[in-house]
Amino acid sequence: MKTMKVQVEVVLSAKPTKKDLAEMRDSAMSASDERKSVRVRRHESRENVLVADFLVEKARQIDVVDGIGQAFEDFMTNYADSTIRFPK
Repeated sequence: MKTMKVQVEVVLSAKPTKKDLAEMRDSAMSASDERKSVRVRRHESRENVLVADFLVEKARQIDVVDGIGQAFEDFMTNYADSTIRFPK
């Protein structure tokens, strides 16, 4: 199974809490094909942004793009916007 990296940045309407980090981790784990690959952190320079990095099966790339934004929006109580990237 060939995998690819996914990076999701979620902009919150307020500064993230520990609960927001936990919700982000749960959401990323629900989208990832390799739960151990999930890393969630605060953005280095934007205090209201959380970043999740994880792996998905390359064959699922389209499914991820179609569904991941909605999945994060549903999980995050302070959700404002999101960006999805497929870094090399």
